[in-house]
Amino acid sequence: MNPQAHPAAVPISRAHTTSVPADKGIRAAGYLIDVLPGIVIGLFGFIPIIGPMIAGFLLAPYWLLRDVTGASLGKLVLKTKVVRKDLQPASVGARVLRNLPLAIGPAFLIIPLLGYFLGPSITGVIVLIETIFVLTQGERVGDRIAGTTVEGGSCVLLTKKPADILAHLVLPERPVVAALRPPVVQMVRDALA
Repeated sequence: MNPQAHPAAVPISRAHTTSVPADKGIRAAGYLIDVLPGIVIGLFGFIPIIGPMIAGFLLAPYWLLRDVTGASLGKLVLKTKVVRKDLQPASVGARVLRNLPLAIGPAFLIIPLLGYFLGPSITGVIVLIETIFVLTQGERVGDRIAGTTVEGGSCVLLTKKPADILAHLVLPERPVVAALRPPVVQMVRDALA
């Protein structure tokens, strides 16, 4: 479609899209989803004597590597991802480093007998500290260490008139509907006026 022929038909791609940090509620919901596989893996801990060690060998890497692809299970479900604080893509190292505090407690489970008591205690303290930081500061301790945050979607910065963007959403750029676009844009402008 030729934008000069229909100046009102400006593609939405000319509007600027920016990322925004995820809100605290979304982050909490993502964490709760991430806990579900941890609970299933943690069931190994009920096997006498070697169960906690098996759970530790499985849980420590799970928590450490859960964001290695940029999004854990909870983040995939909620369409969020780990990024640097400047909202650029985070490196794999930063995505792993941010989860180090969460992997410390499960790693203690690997210690025979003593880990059975240390692992859950340390995990509880770390999760409590991380929760307090998220609720009060908007970021986890791991995010501070790694210089990361969680991106929660995007918003469009309107550099064009809202009617142009609405018309683009209602009438995609197809030759059949291109002729309809200017009258629809005018109707939307009249309705917004």
